[in-house]
Amino acid sequence: MRRSPEQERSRKSLKEIRDAARKLIGLHGTDGFSMTLLAKQAKLSKPALYRYFPNKKAILVELAREIFEENRQLIVEQLGLTLPGNEKAALIATFTAYCEVHVGQPYRRHLRAAMAADPELVSLDLADSERNAQIAVGVFERLFPQAPASKLHHRLLILMNQMEPFAKLVASRPRTEWNELIETYVEMCLASLQSP
Repeated sequence: MRRSPEQERSRKSLKEIRDAARKLIGLHGTDGFSMTLLAKQAKLSKPALYRYFPNKKAILVELAREIFEENRQLIVEQLGLTLPGNEKAALIATFTAYCEVHVGQPYRRHLRAAMAADPELVSLDLADSERNAQIAVGVFERLFPQAPASKLHHRLLILMNQMEPFAKLVASRPRTEWNELIETYVEMCLASLQSP
């Protein structure tokens, strides 16, 4: 994004651009829209659209950053409730909420696919996994004090990086299987985090 808008009308236009981009990506994938189509969907002229974003990739980067921030808030809210003895329930709630968001916002799947093919987006994704792992370390080092800090960090980094593929798997299965899949994954995560 070129710059953060200060006026109310500009913030409204930016929201409309983001909403239109999410809708188009959800329907057609990241390759299925152009700046022309996005301007039309957002009810803006192309020059007005270009005042906010110089190209399509800038929009994808902006949406990726939004997703990362939304995911981080979800993780902080869910894991922040974790107390000794309720680790399993807290992780089940976290992964269930994450999978619900994944299914409820189809543009995320298409955007994730685009991320895998673009070095800048891959780099942003890996940095996001690192930030989320740091947050999770703060929670789990007090729950599992016997786990060496460096191992705990590496294990959480791997787990954070695998949340998206796991959500994709869960979303592909019938809802009747969700609970069992999530509980199994949580048990695997806890076994990894608790081992010395």
